[in-house]
Amino acid sequence: MIGIAICLFILGNTLFEEKLVDVSRGVFPASASLIYGVINIKDYDGFLDLMAPAKPTVEERSFETVLAYDGDKIFGLCSVLNEIGKEMPITFLVCISETKKLKIDYIDVLVYRETRGGEIRSKIFLNQFRGKSEEDQISIGKDIRNIRGATLSAWATTRVVRKTFALFKILISGKADFKSVKLISKQKEWSEFVRRCFLVGDSYLCVSFRYQGDSVLLLEDLQNFSEKISSDFSQFYFFNKTTPYIQELISKYSDLSSELGFFNIWWRKDGKADLGGVWKGYVVDLIKDFFQRNNIKDFEVSFGWSTFYFSQERKIDVFGRVISLQGALSVSDTSSGYSTIFDPLRNDFVRERRRVCVIHQSAEFSDFASTLCAVWGKGCESYVLLYGGKVIFDYDSSR
Repeated sequence: MIGIAICLFILGNTLFEEKLVDVSRGVFPASASLIYGVINIKDYDGFLDLMAPAKPTVEERSFETVLAYDGDKIFGLCSVLNEIGKEMPITFLVCISETKKLKIDYIDVLVYRETRGGEIRSKIFLNQFRGKSEEDQISIGKDIRNIRGATLSAWATTRVVRKTFALFKILISGKADFKSVKLISKQKEWSEFVRRCFLVGDSYLCVSFRYQGDSVLLLEDLQNFSEKISSDFSQFYFFNKTTPYIQELISKYSDLSSELGFFNIWWRKDGKADLGGVWKGYVVDLIKDFFQRNNIKDFEVSFGWSTFYFSQERKIDVFGRVISLQGALSVSDTSSGYSTIFDPLRNDFVRERRRVCVIHQSAEFSDFASTLCAVWGKGCESYVLLYGGKVIFDYDSSR
């Protein structure tokens, strides 16, 4: 079992908040009160007992969640949860509700990190789970059909369902706390902003914007544009890819090694070009340019858990510090639980635990520089300042 700590880097723009909120509004009745926050388990052994006989492969104690209330009673939730497929964590979004018994209302795969078995993302497979209750077997080969080549990922899906049922029960029992981050906007306030999430590459890109024209047509254009981008970034590593966006990035960051002396995009020893530290910012800037071409002045973009752009000034929380920001922000974490960062200068992985946030007008620069600073440490500050950016470090030996 591996442990994953869900870190709320930026309250109000965290992880999968946009997707959680969108799905919750579609799943639960309009009369429900919805609150976004984090569930923290106090009695983990009790949680394991509630999940049995299933056993988690990812030890999670905190869950990003939207709770649904009828009056003062919790009757449902949507949560982001993780389980291991063959080797890597798969991130799911699951919604359940309780009438006479707990049942599954919605399930989706948010991030799939394995090289094989991605067929579990298909609606044909996932729709088997909808409507299943805690009393059903929810077992591969019994009431859930398997997918050839994706058996381990299919079993991970059954475990994450059991984990969601256990999460609801441990919360209701009082053996878990719910930290409320915010009451989801009332319908009138919500309608002022158009909000959508699109799958680009392996992560969700979410946008919020004010628009006085025909938002349906604009969203169609945005959907088509995001699909075009996603076709370029269909894999996390981009070795031998010849698509225009990839070639532009490889060319740009290969040249950068001469400026920095040690920085090189070709970090992986197997010869693959790893653009993981730059491509999300590059995509956010493409979306920013899309909005500006359409004369939209008030918008936000978030990509994955790490890269953001705000067209108007916002107050946000970065590592416990509230700052005012208009522009881009990117966060890198040397001990995120999902990835490791390789230092090409020392020919070793970064061992020191640190989080770093870089603020700049360009999301691409913020993304690149936050990765650079995660490798370089404090030595990167003068470089970032030279290009008009700002760095915020967070060193935490307890993490």
